[in-house]
Amino acid sequence: MSKISPILKFCIILLGVSIFLPISKVVASSLQQSVPYEVLVNLQLNPTPSYIEQTVTATVTVTTQSGLVGPVSGVVELRSGQSKFCTLTLDASGQATCTLIFDTPSTVEMQAVYLGVTQYLPGVSPRVTHRVLDKHVPLVQILSDLPDPSIINRQIVVNFQAASVGPIPSGAVTVYRGDAACIRPVPLVDTCSASLDSGGHGSCTLPLSVVGQVNLCAAYAGDYANYAAVSASEIHRVSQSNTFTQITNIVPSPSLLGETVAITFTVTSPDGIPQNGLVTVISGTSTCSATITIGHCSLAINQAHLNPVYASYAGETVGLVVLQSSTSDVVLQRVNVPPSDISLDSNQVKAYSMQNEVVASIQAVDANVDESHTFALVDGVGAGGNAYFWVDGNQLKTQGNIPVDPSRISIRIRATDPAGLNYEETFTLIVIENTPLLPNTGFAPWRKTYLPNDQIRFTQADQVTLEIPKLLVKIPVVGVSLENGTWQTDFLGREAGWLHGTAFPGWQGNSLLAAHNFLPSGLPGPFWLLGKLTWNDTILVHAFGETSVYKVRSVSLVMPDDPDVTQHEEDAWLTLVTCKSFDETTQSYRWRVVVKAELVEVR
Repeated sequence: MSKISPILKFCIILLGVSIFLPISKVVASSLQQSVPYEVLVNLQLNPTPSYIEQTVTATVTVTTQSGLVGPVSGVVELRSGQSKFCTLTLDASGQATCTLIFDTPSTVEMQAVYLGVTQYLPGVSPRVTHRVLDKHVPLVQILSDLPDPSIINRQIVVNFQAASVGPIPSGAVTVYRGDAACIRPVPLVDTCSASLDSGGHGSCTLPLSVVGQVNLCAAYAGDYANYAAVSASEIHRVSQSNTFTQITNIVPSPSLLGETVAITFTVTSPDGIPQNGLVTVISGTSTCSATITIGHCSLAINQAHLNPVYASYAGETVGLVVLQSSTSDVVLQRVNVPPSDISLDSNQVKAYSMQNEVVASIQAVDANVDESHTFALVDGVGAGGNAYFWVDGNQLKTQGNIPVDPSRISIRIRATDPAGLNYEETFTLIVIENTPLLPNTGFAPWRKTYLPNDQIRFTQADQVTLEIPKLLVKIPVVGVSLENGTWQTDFLGREAGWLHGTAFPGWQGNSLLAAHNFLPSGLPGPFWLLGKLTWNDTILVHAFGETSVYKVRSVSLVMPDDPDVTQHEEDAWLTLVTCKSFDETTQSYRWRVVVKAELVEVR
């Protein structure tokens, strides 16, 4: 057996003894750390959100994660993406601040970046989203300016307000005497200033150094959340006198030419109570007078339109107080007169005009030059042609069916002003010859005619039917427009075409209905046998629940361009037109069949 070495034997003994010794605590801070500490970076903005041009304070705090060591030192950068706002050096408490100002509304994301030192690792704060708001436009108003009217160089009190949809405005308001647009004079005149209270209200006092009507304005200087703004002007009256004369009422208003009107007035003063002074009311050459105690007088105004009226107080002494004379502001009294004339910008109308064609514009002459007028056709002398027209606003328009004969048409027009006053005048319109060419009313018989693929040129005349019992014809009636001096009827099928510009079937005048004798198919059309009608045969027009009964008075063959077919009739006549005798050489018809029938009954 080998022997244990002395060294090994010593170690075994030392180990055994150590088992029984107490274990002491090891304090971490007493040891030397060999690696840098990790840090926490915090970024705070105040205020947030902010308004443009408002100062924002950014505060950065850097601490160790464990919190067991002292304040962190070093440099911090405040960044938004690649843009750097500021570079900060941490103070002894591990904090740093910088101020930011934004000039446009936006949303900005920011981070604080700690660059680190030997003892501390670099670190980044969480992202902070900051909103930059636009400032609000406040409403600045002068709420009162008392007393009004005031006396020159005496103090008045002006109350004002600034209101906003955002924070209540704060800061100063300056009141000054300006112009109607509240442009600030340089230097300011007759001015005072005060700060707004917590509710956005304020007041200040100032004297006014000019006589007459002045404009008071209030200018707000703005604050962090509200733009600077200026009120609308407030009109204030300043008197040279210590009395104020005012017209309070005029009855009636408006009045008629020469009508007597009653004017009520008052006189007041801050220095005493007017009692028996005389007041004279003046309008042109008309005047009336009464004492303050009576308070009114009457006069007649003999000038049309707007007349200036004012009152003049003579002044008086009450006790030891002298009440000075004064004159009221001018009040405009409207005096109404009827229109004095009516004019048309044209006195001509085309025969066979379409319905609703403009014949002329109507204008009234009136001493009340600012008035508009309503126009109407009215009965009376010279109104014989009214039925051919109607009035749309200030335009005279046709009802259609303007006859060639007579060559002149008389109408009567009334112009009425807003007061109900009116004037009537008779006009004579010259009828310009404008007889259209008669339409094509037939195609080649027994062979097909190809028509261009064009739009149909007629409109349905609702609930209108033509019936010719003898010919076993009962067909609808459609309206055919007048275009380029003729009526386009090629596209009529088994319908009768009412030729626009002639009388509507059943009305006074000559109503023309055209239909084909042969259709484009080559087959007979509705008026194929029109020439078979004879004296006293019956023709019926059914329209709008009524039946107009016509009796044939003539059946004739005329030339294709015979103008007598469209001749005007005073009574209600019906003229039926179609073609007759196709000429193969000219590929046209030689004649027209014309049937004229007289209205004998409506049932």
